[in-house]
Amino acid sequence: MEIDLEVYQSVDAAVRMHAASAPERLACVCLDVKGQQYAALTYGELDRRARSTAAELGRRAVPGDRALLMCETGPEFVVGFLGCLYAGVIAVPVPKPDRMSSGPRHRGRLEAIIADAEPAVVLSSDDDADGPEEVAVSALWSGSGDDWVDPRVPAGAPAFLQYTSGSTGDPKGAVISRRALGANIWAVTDGFALGGYGRDLTLVSWLPLYHDMGLMQLVLALGNGGTSVLMPQTAFLLKPFVWLEALSRYGAQLCSAPNFAFELCADRVKPEQLDVLDLSALRHVTCGSEPVRFETAERFTTRFASAGLGPDTFEPAYGLAECTLYVSGEREPHDPPFLDVDADAAEHGHVLEPAADARTRRMVSNGRVAKNLDVRVVDPESGAQCPPDRIGEIWIAGPCIADGYWRKPEVSTEKFGGRLPGVAAGPFLRTGDLGFVRDGQVFIAGRRDDLVIVDGRNHHPRDLEFSVTDSHPALTGAQSAVFGYEKDGHPLVAVLVETALGVRITDAATQTTPPARGAVDRTEVERAVRKAVSDGHQVSIADLVLLKPGAIPRTTSGKVQRKASRRVFLEGGLNAW
Repeated sequence: MEIDLEVYQSVDAAVRMHAASAPERLACVCLDVKGQQYAALTYGELDRRARSTAAELGRRAVPGDRALLMCETGPEFVVGFLGCLYAGVIAVPVPKPDRMSSGPRHRGRLEAIIADAEPAVVLSSDDDADGPEEVAVSALWSGSGDDWVDPRVPAGAPAFLQYTSGSTGDPKGAVISRRALGANIWAVTDGFALGGYGRDLTLVSWLPLYHDMGLMQLVLALGNGGTSVLMPQTAFLLKPFVWLEALSRYGAQLCSAPNFAFELCADRVKPEQLDVLDLSALRHVTCGSEPVRFETAERFTTRFASAGLGPDTFEPAYGLAECTLYVSGEREPHDPPFLDVDADAAEHGHVLEPAADARTRRMVSNGRVAKNLDVRVVDPESGAQCPPDRIGEIWIAGPCIADGYWRKPEVSTEKFGGRLPGVAAGPFLRTGDLGFVRDGQVFIAGRRDDLVIVDGRNHHPRDLEFSVTDSHPALTGAQSAVFGYEKDGHPLVAVLVETALGVRITDAATQTTPPARGAVDRTEVERAVRKAVSDGHQVSIADLVLLKPGAIPRTTSGKVQRKASRRVFLEGGLNAW
């Protein structure tokens, strides 16, 4: 089916179009922490509330001002985001303070965003919001919306600021224009052939709406006139079955989540729960936001095959906030899901077919590049384009790219101003991600900034981290962080690893009482970790620290912060066993 790009040039215009043609069509359904529906908005109602909100916003801000969107997942966020678009106000989605109150690091990040964005108004989901600049969205949407006047904001104007997760530094606000947002919706719709579903398109998501993947699932449904079913993140984390049951109940065709989510589903769903699921409507189970494991795809599809999940529905994808989100993910029937390469050659930046007796590294395909993007692989040192058999930095050009970082011209020029010798296309976004493209498919090796270099060989932390958590049952499903550091001029490797929930680490040599339930000997675990890393990667671990669950620094979206982990490790502030 041919897709008209013009339809997606403005999300708010698309919502108004759907409201005019099908006002009773469900646009948004909101579930509580138990998966029970508590709110639903038709396109007609969503349009009315967005108009009313925009009209009230126009009394507090002018087009181009910023509005901090500090709402829980629910109708307040959806209406608040659309109200900003209707008013020409730039939305700045952030977590609510109580989601970030675990320590000064999280509070400091929110304060840094506020100082950078300088919002004119704060939109909240709290009905009792009474700060000088804070207002509850529900207090704005009750009008008729008849007094709303379209500000006629151009397509190139900013739609929202997507602040990066902070896994590699201080938060920076990627400026996503209305045109870029529409182009990315088009890219996903085209890549996964969603246009054929029309208004029957249904997505179910638990991802936070202030995160790029969560927000894009919402606008993807709205841009296509479909239905977005939303639930709070805690609903999934407490009971993954709630998400699967909602996918079954609402007949969703597409869902997206990070790798760990599918591991949780495979681990925690009980056999009797499988009997009540019907996942036969699912056509696209996209996995992104963090490195994808081929083993996860196999486990998830095998585990839920009896519930009707097709064998080819699991689709790893690649994206980043600076490209609005989606870069690749489309699959052709003949595309291989992975590529085994020579591990030793890969550590030196070469992509070679492994010999029979060679160490191998399995590289997962992240699908084909979106048709409206231009992806190149570049040597980050020389700036020259790499040959097909080399690992380099992924550079991207196209209409989905952000217009730089908010009020950071120098950083923006460096990040978004990549040029290739003799190539007219560009400028290119320098992603910082290392990988290669083979037969049109994207393979990601890791982050350039996170490389662990030992004896002239490049090791990507996630490869070592997978080996760590696979080494012993006490670490299964846990999180780890691997990074390099120097001591007395010598490069060393440190490993931080959390234990799985319910596991207690003990020292058998000094144990005077019978071990408690769930207790595991420290020496046994440490020996297994060191052996797995040494055998699999020929890397010697200088420091290995076993941590209690939740001790490793993470971003608001759950990604490991390796730089922060290294800092805490060197300062001695870890919550270790």
